[in-house]
Amino acid sequence: MAPECILVTGASSGIGEAIARRLSASHRLILHGRDLGRLEALRAALPRPEEHLLWPALFGDGADPAESLRLVLENTNVMVSGLIHAAGVFQVQAITNAPYVSAREIFAVNVFSATSVLRLLLKKKNRDSLRSVVFVSSIASRYGAKGFSLYAATKGALDSLTRSLAAELAPKIRVNSILPGGLRTMGTRHLYETQPEEVLNKGYLLGPGTTDDIAQMAEYLVGDGGRWITGQQFVVDGGKTAH
Repeated sequence: MAPECILVTGASSGIGEAIARRLSASHRLILHGRDLGRLEALRAALPRPEEHLLWPALFGDGADPAESLRLVLENTNVMVSGLIHAAGVFQVQAITNAPYVSAREIFAVNVFSATSVLRLLLKKKNRDSLRSVVFVSSIASRYGAKGFSLYAATKGALDSLTRSLAAELAPKIRVNSILPGGLRTMGTRHLYETQPEEVLNKGYLLGPGTTDDIAQMAEYLVGDGGRWITGQQFVVDGGKTAH
């Protein structure tokens, strides 16, 4: 029987890296990222590094990411039992400053890459192995903020995908999304360099969170603990949106 893996996109940094580190203790992983050096360093730091596979690929360059993933799966003869889509581009800009190419790129990375990968994993060879899909969304999909229009639109698309795919793929495959609050990551570091942390952390009832807070929820949803959960969006934001 072919070994099963969980595919984590965006694993080379931020939330994706935290998810990979947490899952690696009990699962074999396919680690996706655009920086091969960071992926190799991450794999070396995980338990049983020889079991984890690397998939370096750039989302948003116009190529269909499923093609390079197909080669990885064929060359290694593994099956994917879970997909956690954490890859994403975070941009803050007014819609008047966002040309068409910027909109196309952020949707390609945040949304279209996920649909491309999932389409491949649902093909006959892998479909019987796939059991859970988790999209990393954002509280921006529900609550408006200046400069977040395009980013929020992509995350709203992931939430809509979650609901429709849950109905489409049940009962064999569960689909859920996680909506994190604001976190300090490589992708958001520019915010922390230009604004005081007390401003960015305002309104978080439980104080600032970490990427591992999101990783714990992802681990639960992709595993057997979430076996009766599908089509749901889970807000993990330290109480930011509770008031």
